[in-house]
Amino acid sequence: MLASGSFQTTGALLAGISQPSNPAFLPKVLDAIISLTPRHISSPNTQLKQQETKQGFYQINMCVHMCAIDCTHVCIVPPAPTVHLYRNRKHTHSINVQAIVDHRGLITNIVSKYPGSVSDSFIFRHSTINQHFHDGRYGNGLLVADQEYGIQPWIMTPFANPSTASERAHNEAHRRTRTMVERTS
Repeated sequence: MLASGSFQTTGALLAGISQPSNPAFLPKVLDAIISLTPRHISSPNTQLKQQETKQGFYQINMCVHMCAIDCTHVCIVPPAPTVHLYRNRKHTHSINVQAIVDHRGLITNIVSKYPGSVSDSFIFRHSTINQHFHDGRYGNGLLVADQEYGIQPWIMTPFANPSTASERAHNEAHRRTRTMVERTS
């Protein structure tokens, strides 16, 4: 509903209310979603949760990862004075939303404050989760990401041009792991 670009019309249809009365309800709905966020979206912030997540990924692809990360563009009607900031590389208007998921596909972290013109790597570099990795909060945990995220000690990306059987196996395991975040975002 919120990602449709016409959420008032969609919301009105789903809720059985008129579109003009929708703005009265929208702040309440968003406040309810925001209040539930800490209960349903949280990083694996204890050693036990981190180990459980790593073990879950190990069962998927025989590699020990902590989470998978990716960004997705959510179409919007951009705010008038800054329309150009929301134009993404496909020439549509969006916000670029970063999601991190665990081995079950559950969102553990989300960043949704950047316009569509902002790169995935910029969002990650300026995120709290990147700072937590930098500070050592997640120990030897790894995030599985695509090449857009660049090189960091805690980011695992695929080989650009795999030339050995080992590199191809790595890329296949990487692909299987990243499907978690691809299916979620």
